[in-house]
Amino acid sequence: MMAASCYAAGFLPDTEQQKSVDISFAAPESLTVSLEQVPGLMAGRGHDGMDIAKLTVSSASIQEFGARGVSGSILGSAGSEWKITGKNSGESILVGFSTNVATAK
Repeated sequence: MMAASCYAAGFLPDTEQQKSVDISFAAPESLTVSLEQVPGLMAGRGHDGMDIAKLTVSSASIQEFGARGVSGSILGSAGSEWKITGKNSGESILVGFSTNVATAK
């Protein structure tokens, strides 16, 4: 477990506010992740922003958590967009995350 504290100057002169939080890092085996295509998805040309899949992350033992892609050669530096290239066609699409679903660009 790692503890983190955050300090901010107060709104009034010569005052201070303090907020402390505990941050714990979950073992991957504590999370369940699924990526399911949206209903009615069909092969062929789509459009920008088209919903293609829903990413679900859950845990029976952890109450609050966040999920983010890890940047790498395929994933953009912001960790929110993949470039996927088809084996047969060689054409690429960008797949990013919106609030509820993965979208194609």
